[in-house]
Amino acid sequence: MNGMATRTLHLIFLDDVHAADVLFMQNLSRSMGRRSWRPAPVLVHGSGEHAEQLLESHGIFRSRSDGVLAIESSREHALVQQALRGLNQKVVALLTDAVVSSVGVMGSQRSVFAARNGGLFVQEISWLKDLCEQGVVPVVAASGRDVASGSTGEIPAVHAAIVLARALRTWYERVEVVFFTTTNLPGIMHAGKPREQVSVGDEVLRDKVPDMDALLEVVSAGLPVVLTNSNRLSDEAGPSGTMITAPEAASGMDA
Repeated sequence: MNGMATRTLHLIFLDDVHAADVLFMQNLSRSMGRRSWRPAPVLVHGSGEHAEQLLESHGIFRSRSDGVLAIESSREHALVQQALRGLNQKVVALLTDAVVSSVGVMGSQRSVFAARNGGLFVQEISWLKDLCEQGVVPVVAASGRDVASGSTGEIPAVHAAIVLARALRTWYERVEVVFFTTTNLPGIMHAGKPREQVSVGDEVLRDKVPDMDALLEVVSAGLPVVLTNSNRLSDEAGPSGTMITAPEAASGMDA
């Protein structure tokens, strides 16, 4: 397979709700510190509530459109970038306290995310793959650079996760995206155990995932998704929980 690693790489999608949950973040860091990672997972996050709170502290109230804040000035742009960087540093600090090797990455830097003609793509990331192989967790903030203008800005975290997962398949046979449940249970439960598979269109998912739109986008992009909690993320065999499938993939399967 032209040198492709046969191991699975995991990309953790840190949604805004969980990123703002202090207890969850502490438990996530401790859980990740309980095992050795080879390759280490990649963690992707947006600006979340941190940016909204920072803007509001300056008397600025903005809504989100397509996952990013609808900012209206260079000052607001700077505040959102400050929030993204602050959250990135916070996540890295929590992982470091739990003795997890990690490095913060602003997606607009080091040629990670770039935009051209309305499309988002990943540039040179072999160095990021090398970090994973060394057991270092890249914590990637969803920001990108416009190729034409050179300007930087927040990008939808789910779009960042999708294009990064696809790019990492250059080196890995399988890149699995991890979502966390709102229930703090390791997936969709049945008879005390996580169900093996659930269709993304199943009503049982209602209120079980903080960002259903993001989940739908990732599944629609053809990427494998596991729904779990922070504790089962670090199972020795890899994150365990409920696999979320496209409707046709789950049809006819037993619950």
